[in-house]
Amino acid sequence: KQFLYPEFYNKLKSILPKIKWKKEFHPINCSYNYCNSNTNPNSKINQIKELEELSKDKDFRELLTIITGKQVKNKLNLTIQSFGWKNYTIINDESIEEPGVDIIIDLTEEWNDEWGGNIVLVDGSGDYTDISHAPNTLTIINRKKAEHKFVKKVNHLSGNKKRMFMVASLK
Repeated sequence: KQFLYPEFYNKLKSILPKIKWKKEFHPINCSYNYCNSNTNPNSKINQIKELEELSKDKDFRELLTIITGKQVKNKLNLTIQSFGWKNYTIINDESIEEPGVDIIIDLTEEWNDEWGGNIVLVDGSGDYTDISHAPNTLTIINRKKAEHKFVKKVNHLSGNKKRMFMVASLK
């Protein structure tokens, strides 16, 4: 049921409260916080060492190559996204993603789907798939040309809770 080893998952979860988040805010596209594995080598603080290690891990990349059928030779650009009250992403002409494979690891322990924050995959014909919450699970989405994803707006019922994902995309 769990994708990452419990020791590594717990270590990764333990750093989440310490992260100095960057804000991504464009009203017609998105509002959320993030932190990625492309750390500045000159930085005095490598707050996401575990994320950097996973992004370079040969076994992790080989596993993703086997699962996706796409060669993952180089370090992955892993990003942790954090969604709280009023955070969202929107699909519009300015934010269309190229087709590719999305790799998503859910880092959220306690979440109620009624609070929003779910990833939704749409296919352009009106059909959609709602990806529900399940902590420490791997979701792989092979998005075709007309398929796009977004994160439903998190509503006030979430209180101070955050929905967090570790994501990477393969082209």
